[in-house]
Amino acid sequence: MRLAEPKVKVLLDGQAGDELLAGYVPYHYVYLKQLLRERRLGTFAREAWAARDVLKPLIKRRLAQRRKSFDERTLLRPEYLKSRKPPKDERAQADLKKRLLQDLTTYSLPSLLRYEDRNSMAHSIESRIPFLDQELVEWVFRLPPSAIIRDGWSRAIFRQGLRDALPEKIRTRRWKVGFTTPEMRWLRARRAIIQSLYRSPAFCARPYWNGLAVADAFRRACDGEIDDSMFFWRAINVELWLRVYFGDRTGRDLRKETLPAFARYGDELAARAIGTDEAARLVASRAPNPGRHLFADAGDATYARIPVRSPLIASGDDLQTIVEKALVDHDVRPGDTVAISEKAVAVSQGRSFPVDQVRASALARLLARFVGKTPVGIGLGLPQTMQLAIEEVGALRILLAAFAAAITRPFGVRGVFYRVAGPQAAAIDGPTPGTLPPYNTHAKKAPADPDGVARGLAAALGAGAGGPVGVAVIDANDIGVNVLGASAGVDRGLLVELFRDNPLGQGHQQTPIALIRRMRAG
Repeated sequence: MRLAEPKVKVLLDGQAGDELLAGYVPYHYVYLKQLLRERRLGTFAREAWAARDVLKPLIKRRLAQRRKSFDERTLLRPEYLKSRKPPKDERAQADLKKRLLQDLTTYSLPSLLRYEDRNSMAHSIESRIPFLDQELVEWVFRLPPSAIIRDGWSRAIFRQGLRDALPEKIRTRRWKVGFTTPEMRWLRARRAIIQSLYRSPAFCARPYWNGLAVADAFRRACDGEIDDSMFFWRAINVELWLRVYFGDRTGRDLRKETLPAFARYGDELAARAIGTDEAARLVASRAPNPGRHLFADAGDATYARIPVRSPLIASGDDLQTIVEKALVDHDVRPGDTVAISEKAVAVSQGRSFPVDQVRASALARLLARFVGKTPVGIGLGLPQTMQLAIEEVGALRILLAAFAAAITRPFGVRGVFYRVAGPQAAAIDGPTPGTLPPYNTHAKKAPADPDGVARGLAAALGAGAGGPVGVAVIDANDIGVNVLGASAGVDRGLLVELFRDNPLGQGHQQTPIALIRRMRAG
């Protein structure tokens, strides 16, 4: 409509055509079930065979969804469910015309017409919908179902009427692709920020859902372990709606605020709930990275995750001195944990190299072609980074990992390559545009002896704090978290949960250090 706005004032639109004339493939299922219910077995067999080419992909997709399905009610609190009945799909499953009428008047078309109206008015265009002509709708609903679906063709009477009026390629087109809103694609692209929302104490304190269960289910959906669910999108909207319209004592209007303002307000709610002067002071003085929350729930407690800026680290720098200076204003105390990015450790150890100085072997060039790339990290998708992996863990192990991945991938099993190759290979990464120069043109290996590095830093920080301080070396991005090394007493699993939203950031934030502090029990 944006393109049409300068030249067109009135548009004819095809809305309602699919709901009126069974344009979507699932309507075939409804019609086939109706034929079975009416015991018209001959017609059923003929229609099922004629529509096999469009039904087969949908059947495969439905079976795959069934294997990955999960009960959304497990994400809700038991006390919330007690007085509520499970939702029931009231749409007709074996009566085609009744189903079309329901979708036309209740389930599908009303929301589409609302989108249509808002979009057309936003661009000063008048929209006309000929398929909703009253006489046409009444006439179609007087027709038998066989006029709408016949011989495997949807919109049968419409196609017949347009013979010689449309090119045959268009008139006989089989596939109908609905323009559904890609909510899960949007959420996957912002999975770290969504994790931050789900793990925020404000979200977890709501009486409707188990926040940490929602966060874990969302992670599994992003990883393809369970099916996509509209629950994730709806929960986000409910939470933001609650933050906008309920509970703000300052009189601010959050309706036009950006994402960081919503996150900060969530932290303010958490600080009130924690109820300590320290929590209020942290919200006032320590800023999380954009889109992230300062506080997060994990296990049975609430934690502060304070990102700490440092100077740009270079090869040969004394990491202990850098960490101690960066934390000097943060009042490190016994019981705290300090997490440091594995990239910072690797760079200080001289294990980061300009990518044009890494000479890739023929094996590295071959294997890199089969590695997928993501916006948050190239991994081993470059010949140069694959070469570093071969140097780090050996060609035999890399070949074994590639063989295992090739066998398991057809079955939908992901991540086997890195599980076989090991964490040293998984931590290797290549140049990414958002990284601080000059490391946006570097490939790096995993840090050497991360456990030893963590123990050394823990001893130094503990001496300064007057008691034990934990240290962990972490490899975190927007997709996943690995703890590569840790000092004694550090709960690695807890850190993985606390860093699901990548609070240190992935670009120009220059915050390779985080101070983790337990604020309250759950």
